[in-house]
Amino acid sequence: MDPQITPQNWNNIKSALADFLSERTGIDHDEAERSLEVIVARAAEKTLSSQKKGAGTQNSGTVEEDSEEQAP
Repeated sequence: MDPQITPQNWNNIKSALADFLSERTGIDHDEAERSLEVIVARAAEKTLSSQKKGAGTQNSGTVEEDSEEQAP
């Protein structure tokens, strides 16, 4: 059985990861937990951003390529 990360066990997992980071990097436990929270927030932000982009049309970033994508 694969362990699952759930809202119920997230605090235990976060604490264990913070312990690991603290041991490896020398930062204190609280700072390690804050760093993990920042990482998770950034990942969630990128995931939401990607989902929003996938729902709309993609923009290639250049006028020439974008004009070719439109119907004549």
